[in-house]
Amino acid sequence: MSTNWDMGTEVYYTAKENSGGCKYSKVYCIAFLDTHVNLVTFIHLVSLGARYKKQYQEGVESILTLVANPIMGHLNSAYSTTVLKDMQMATRYSFNMYSFNADVSVGVEYAPVGRNQVLKARLSLEEGVALRFDGRFKDIMYSIGMSTGFGPDSKQFFGVQIQL
Repeated sequence: MSTNWDMGTEVYYTAKENSGGCKYSKVYCIAFLDTHVNLVTFIHLVSLGARYKKQYQEGVESILTLVANPIMGHLNSAYSTTVLKDMQMATRYSFNMYSFNADVSVGVEYAPVGRNQVLKARLSLEEGVALRFDGRFKDIMYSIGMSTGFGPDSKQFFGVQIQL
């Protein structure tokens, strides 16, 4: 197991809006390189807590991120991990201290090894549901996606992109 702490600060100025700001972020990364376990064991280990996570499958990486922007009042936290050999999951929580707007998002990415394809899905209280399939055939890259929101005024999008 290897762990990593990263910290960063960003100071910026926007000429168009004539305003500046700053961000502070902390990232904690854990890479587990132990025995192979299946998804049921993985979920059980997660429910037991961090001290029992030494038996994750090989190559599992967990990343916890916290970003604060005190001037704008934004606070974001995210957690991502590898749940299966070809699948990653992530959660994100966003909160604005001034407007009390909040959002919770959950995302899944499935990228089979040896294939040039990726399937992504996202569920968010603010942004709705999105599904995207990316792939590559020889020198051609393609994407097919759709998204929809919740509520009566939500918009539905469908798109196809081809890059030569």
